[in-house]
Amino acid sequence: MVTIETSSILPIKNIRLLRMLARLLPLRHRLYPLVSHYKSYPGLLAISFGKYQLLYPAAWLSPLRSHIIFRDVEHYSEFALFKSILSKLTDEAIIDVGANFGEWVLMTRACTELPIVAYEPSPVSAAIMQRTVEYNGLKDIDVRNKACGNSTSDIVLDTGIVSYINHSEQDLLHEAKQASEATLALTNQITNSRVPISIPQVRLDDDLEGIKKIGLLKIDCEGYEYEILQGAQKIIETQRPYIYLEIHPGQIEAYGHTPLDVIDLLRPYYNMEFFADNGSTNDEQEVLAAIKRATPSDHVAGWPIRFQVDVICRPK
Repeated sequence: MVTIETSSILPIKNIRLLRMLARLLPLRHRLYPLVSHYKSYPGLLAISFGKYQLLYPAAWLSPLRSHIIFRDVEHYSEFALFKSILSKLTDEAIIDVGANFGEWVLMTRACTELPIVAYEPSPVSAAIMQRTVEYNGLKDIDVRNKACGNSTSDIVLDTGIVSYINHSEQDLLHEAKQASEATLALTNQITNSRVPISIPQVRLDDDLEGIKKIGLLKIDCEGYEYEILQGAQKIIETQRPYIYLEIHPGQIEAYGHTPLDVIDLLRPYYNMEFFADNGSTNDEQEVLAAIKRATPSDHVAGWPIRFQVDVICRPK
């Protein structure tokens, strides 16, 4: 069985030329035929990503996912917001919750040598991130294959290219516990289909107890942000780290909360700046109105919508 840990790595050839073509011909997913031959490779692709190499399963390539090859760090416009906070830190730890397969970890390490703790619940994505850290020879990055929330009970994770905490099928927990280590296999069945597996859930207040100074908490968890913040209440109250948060209005309702619940939870401790529709505002009513406009009238709670709100939280 080919696993993340044992798979071979193939660098993308002529990536500068590919990216130049993407800039000159902004055809987006229609450029996929230029790289589609990589999809049959039975391992990981090494993709130039700023100062480092980002590892990515060839099996994940598709027209809509080919942007991972055609765009470099500068195209992650939201990272400019995050970077503005990094410059204020001196000797604190950085916590990345929902680190996926390591894009933000690499971008962060390019800006600072401060210690990073990266949480990712998907075993596949966490293994890719760990391999990426080792491949680039990076130090002081602690990859933790755990879900973060407001309890320590196991949860069901629907794994895939993007994974979600299962919000409706908790009866799957027993079945999910039977999921084998085949979830780490690089096969189309695993990487392109949703597979429910059991994952340990931790509270950040407990799991980070040994870290004395936390300077920045980044959360991008597809609607599970309220639960994660609840599990970090002690850290928020006593340490007041900066928080960079992505609120996903379409998914958050599936867990019984709203964007306003998140804002209300943070309001006593932070001044918040919101970035929605590519604009910045400190008026939460404007943000809530923008969310309402972006939500279709027939929207079903839990389904993504083409809209998210980035929030920078500065301690009061």
